[in-house]
This record gives sequence, C-alpha cells and structure tokens, in this order.
Amino acid sequence: RESNDWFASLYSSYGASLAIGYKKVYLVFEGGYQSNTVDKFKSTGIMNDNIQKLNLSGGYATIGLLFDGVSTSKK
Repeated sequence: RESNDWFASLYSSYGASLAIGYKKVYLVFEGGYQSNTVDKFKSTGIMNDNIQKLNLSGGYATIGLLFDGVSTSKK
C-alpha cells in the first residue's frame, strides 16, 4: 500500500489523444506514460519480506472506436 493507504495509487500521468471521425463515429488514438511506484511494504504472517519496492510505471497506447450518441444540432 502507498503511504496514504491507497493500493498502488497513481502518482503522475501524462499523455495525448487524437480522434478522427465523421458524424457520430470516431477512431481514437491515445498514448502516454504513467508513473506509479509502491514501496514500504508491510508483511504479516508467514509471508516472505523480500519485496521492498514495486515499480508499476510505464507507457501505454490505446486504439478504439467512439460512438457519440449526443446530437448538438436542433431540428
């Protein structure tokens, strides 16, 4: 657990996204980097205490479809 008692809480994240589409259907690209390091583990019971720090940081990329059902025009 992180010092504020959140399990593997995210410290920082940055990225960018781009959506290309027509009418209500978009192709979305997103990429970025998340920084997340957890340390000061406390073990109880018979668990081995060899792990001192866990680094969950890394880059990410997603590609997806977005269907926008909300119309902004008035008839």
